[in-house]
Amino acid sequence: MPFTTLKARSPRLDLDDGFEAYLQGRKAARSDSIHRQGQKTRKMIREVGALEFTIDADDAEAFSLLCKWKSEQLVRSNLTDVFAFPWIGQVLNDLRQQRSETFSAPLTVLRSGDKVAAVCLSLVSRGVLHSWFTAYNPELSSYSPGMTLFVSLAEQLGVAYVQIARLSELAKSTGDLQVLNSITANWIYRNCAAALLLRISHL
Repeated sequence: MPFTTLKARSPRLDLDDGFEAYLQGRKAARSDSIHRQGQKTRKMIREVGALEFTIDADDAEAFSLLCKWKSEQLVRSNLTDVFAFPWIGQVLNDLRQQRSETFSAPLTVLRSGDKVAAVCLSLVSRGVLHSWFTAYNPELSSYSPGMTLFVSLAEQLGVAYVQIARLSELAKSTGDLQVLNSITANWIYRNCAAALLLRISHL
């Protein structure tokens, strides 16, 4: 495909028949990943503090931490740190304010005790949630708080599908996910020296 610079798997949770049906399907497939995550979640509650889960939060601290943690993850992964451009944060912040019958961009926050454990900025439209930007507190990584957030989202939001972002914690283990055909990404550059260097860096 012209201009394609990246191809990747597109995993998702199929919740078309509801969350309970999804759990029963996982049990029938002899998958214990949800059960194991439940054990980690209960351990986090005991050792860190009670959970507070907010699907659509007006939380400036959590949004700031999402940008910080995601920026650090991109740098560790040798990918372009889009959060280094101040306008990106502004666009995302503005997007959070958009609400209509067919679109929203909720900021979902999971707290444990007095700590922000995980944050997700999603795009929701027509029964599909895409976990666009997700990050978790590195101090709590042993509890997999990002997984706890995803399980809570799947259970409570009432969508048919949860599309998983390529670099998210859940996407690293796709045993419980349906993997769709590859998605592609591309960039269109202006004709200048800086754009040429950036294009070469993605080859």
